Amino acid sequence: MHVQTENDIRYLMYEDLPTFERFTNWHYDLEINLPGLEVIHEMLQKMSDLKKKNRDLLAKLSTINARYEDI
Repeated sequence: MHVQTENDIRYLMYEDLPTFERFTNWHYDLEINLPGLEVIHEMLQKMSDLKKKNRDLLAKLSTINARYEDI
């Protein structure tokens, strides 16, 4: 999440609100403390990064397979 500070006031970016709401719900509904939320946030980010890398690798593999099928 990105926080902007202006005149000593901190603002969340609009696109980060759904994530903030989800974490707020987890904090209050599931009683997850702030360090736990940080760990969850980092793990979700890593999972997202791995999914993107996986899609990229599958696209490269498809390209390679298509080249060999032409031979």
